[in-house]
Amino acid sequence: MERNPSPPSRQSSVPGSVWRGVKTTVRAPFITFPGRQIVENARLIAFLYGRIRVDRPPEARVFRAEDGSIDMAATSFTLGLSTDQLRARMAERRRQTARLAYLSFGLGLVFFVMWLCRAWAWNFEGSRMLAAIQCIPFCAVFFLVAFKNAHANWQLRTGYLGSASEYIHSSEPFWPS
Repeated sequence: MERNPSPPSRQSSVPGSVWRGVKTTVRAPFITFPGRQIVENARLIAFLYGRIRVDRPPEARVFRAEDGSIDMAATSFTLGLSTDQLRARMAERRRQTARLAYLSFGLGLVFFVMWLCRAWAWNFEGSRMLAAIQCIPFCAVFFLVAFKNAHANWQLRTGYLGSASEYIHSSEPFWPS
């Protein structure tokens, strides 16, 4: 008896080859497209979004006394610090806000002067006018950051948690120190 080591080869017809090619081509996107993983990830994102959107009242980190000033005892207790440590942190933060206020005001002023110089030599082409208009919000951001830090510095300096309007209308010096 003779053994045939290889199974008989099947002759493929042209329509069979075409059909196998079509099946492979149509099946390839479904194999590479991880539909189940996308659905699982969508559920995870929905779950995490739901956890973020839970309306929890924010914890008060700085407490006010009845007159609107910072209640040092309650604030230092909730932060786990002594009153002296809290005062030291507030002094350090006051120095930081003063530096940031002056730095951002200086940068805003530099960019505004550069914008003025550029606008002075303007010859009203559309692209140059658009670039100049786009620079104005960039300058405004620096001035707003300077104001925010100056306001925080005023709050730390006076020990009063007042609004920005109260900061502007107060008799205290406007510039951070």
